[in-house]
Amino acid sequence: MFRSSDSDPLAAAIAPPHDESPDARTARLRAEAEARRVSDEIDEQLKQERAARRRLRPCVKVLLLGQSESGKSTTLKNFQLQYARETWIEERSSWRAIIQLNLIRTIVTVLDLVGEALASSSYDTTSLPLTEKHRLLHLRLTPLRGVQLDLQRRLGAASTEETFNPGYGGALPRLSEFAVRSRDGWRSPLKRFRTRPQDAQETARAADARVRKAAEVTEVVVGCADDMKALWEDSAVRDMLRRKKIRMEEEPGFFLNDIDRIAARDYEPSDNDVIRARLRTLGVQEYNFWVEQAGHEWLMYDVGGTRSSVSHKRASLSPPLKTFAVHG
Repeated sequence: MFRSSDSDPLAAAIAPPHDESPDARTARLRAEAEARRVSDEIDEQLKQERAARRRLRPCVKVLLLGQSESGKSTTLKNFQLQYARETWIEERSSWRAIIQLNLIRTIVTVLDLVGEALASSSYDTTSLPLTEKHRLLHLRLTPLRGVQLDLQRRLGAASTEETFNPGYGGALPRLSEFAVRSRDGWRSPLKRFRTRPQDAQETARAADARVRKAAEVTEVVVGCADDMKALWEDSAVRDMLRRKKIRMEEEPGFFLNDIDRIAARDYEPSDNDVIRARLRTLGVQEYNFWVEQAGHEWLMYDVGGTRSSVSHKRASLSPPLKTFAVHG
């Protein structure tokens, strides 16, 4: 039994009016044809997109295993540099703040050791003694401490200071290291140092504020460049570090041999600088890279070598992960 348009509300709503003129009927039919054409184009586009997704290879998931400083971050950076060059270039300038922080942190560490030696009566002053020159350097480089705290604060409220004991195989002391909690590794911290608007919702004023803040940090670093170099190249300071069995060159994020280049207003990080830069992240990290050459996405997971985290991550992901062990 069929229902007429008189009893069907939908049919009554779309039915042409009884007094429709020929011109109105022609316009209506033309509009309906255009609507059908647009609808067919949308259907065809959706069909093509579904077919394209089916043709794409499935997402490649990789689990990186290794202890801290075994080279996992370097492996990730080299992968991005090689296969996701576009996003690498977009992020590279943001690493400037991280590299500045690496340089400042190392200098502040040396300053702390110099301050302890100056205050300690047990320091042997018979050979290459620390003098008033070192006290003056200690004072003149004090502004770097404020810059360090500011950069660490801008990296995120969840930033923590982790202490490693023992280090270097248990024989030598290990310095404390700044770390950031993040689920996507260095991606979230780097966004806080972008120098242009990151999306349509962000105002140009916010980006300009980041530019001004970066310029302020750079001015302090540039102003302290000569004193930083004098401190690092001082023979008495080198002797003090040797006696304490501290090898700054082996510390992650070491840039003291590049002060002239990094402490400059026009400094821009090179690819090698980014590879060497250190930003320790805590927790399970997930990095996604779109590999244009292969036409699919790679998801790489860094769980920091914690056995419980590895087991949990393995159990929560499907298909099974490809595992790469990175050894130092």
